[in-house]
Parts: sequence; structure tokens; C-alpha cells
Amino acid sequence: MSAKKSVFVFIVAFIFLVFSLVVYVAVEPKRIDVEFFRLLESGDEEKLNKFITEISNKNFQKYVYFSSLIDYFDGRDKEAVEGFLSLISNGGISEKELGISKFIVGYYLLFEKNDMRGMSFILSPESYKYFSEYVNYFIGLYNFERENYDEALKFFLVITNSSDENMRKSVLARIAFIELVKDNKVSKEVKDQLKSIDKDLFYNLIKE
Repeated sequence: MSAKKSVFVFIVAFIFLVFSLVVYVAVEPKRIDVEFFRLLESGDEEKLNKFITEISNKNFQKYVYFSSLIDYFDGRDKEAVEGFLSLISNGGISEKELGISKFIVGYYLLFEKNDMRGMSFILSPESYKYFSEYVNYFIGLYNFERENYDEALKFFLVITNSSDENMRKSVLARIAFIELVKDNKVSKEVKDQLKSIDKDLFYNLIKE
């Protein structure tokens, strides 16, 4: 797989992660969260900036949280992670927001920096409480990409009945891949096709 294609897959995976977290947050959110995500998805930067400026005058920690999400959506990962780390250190946000902050920081450290400190963030009690399926999926994915197949299998098997159809398909495909590896039946072409499946799954989820 070319380096350019690999980068594209990871970018799409990042979008998939954030989109999924947004869905979780928007299930039963407070009015302020609903309005923020509505404006974020609308692409109206003027109204969004006005909204978070008003928030900053009332709740600075909430402002930092929203600003960090905006940075993350816009691809400013380093700035976003710095904001989330400050929230993790100083508190002032809800348990679910803390879980999201730790999840994103953990994902960034593991997949972008190959920094094992990310594991403790993703596996935090707050992240696992609200996003257990995603925790299992991405820890499994991390091990899978490093060919730690037995370890990856432990996490994938937990979510074979995931309510997220795209995740379930991806997990089952990877489990089948691992079984083929054990039988020495995997070629480079099969590996490349699996990467392609990932890309399509993530892309289709974004479109929905």
C-alpha cells in the first residue's frame, strides 16, 4: 500500500471516530450540545464562532472543549490534543466529555505517534463506560496492524454482534483474515483488499 493511500485511510478513520463520538454525544444531550453540533455540521463558521464566544463568557472549560472539537474536525490534531489534555488535567467537564477527551487523546497517541501512553487514555473508565465497542475495536485494530493477531482477536470477538453494522463487518473480516493467517493462506493482495474494505466502510459511514 502506498504511503499516500495509507494516510488517506487513517484520515478517514479519524473522521469515522469523531463522527461516531458525535453520535454518542447527541443521543440525549443538553440543549447547548445540540446547538453546537448543529452549527458544527452546518459549516457556518460565523455563527459557530459567535456561539462559542458566548459560551466562553459563561463556561470557559466548555469553550475549551468545543474549541478542541473544532480543531479536531478541521484536522488540527496537535492543537486539539493540547486542549483535551488541559481539560483532562484541570477538570470542569462532564464525565462523558472527559471520556471523549481521553478517547481522542489516546487515539492520537497510539495511531499517530505510536506512543503506548495512548492505551491508558483509551482504556480509561470514562471512555470505556460510554464507548466500550469503540474501545474494543480500536485496541483490536492497533494490535491487528502490528500483527499481534492473538491479542487483536481478544478484542474483536467481544464486538462481533455490534449494533454498528459497519463495525461488525470490519471485525468479522479481520477475524476471517486472522484465521487465514494461521493457515498460511494470506497473500499481499488479500492484505491490500482488507485495507480497501476498511476505507469503503469508513467512507460509507460518513455519507449516511
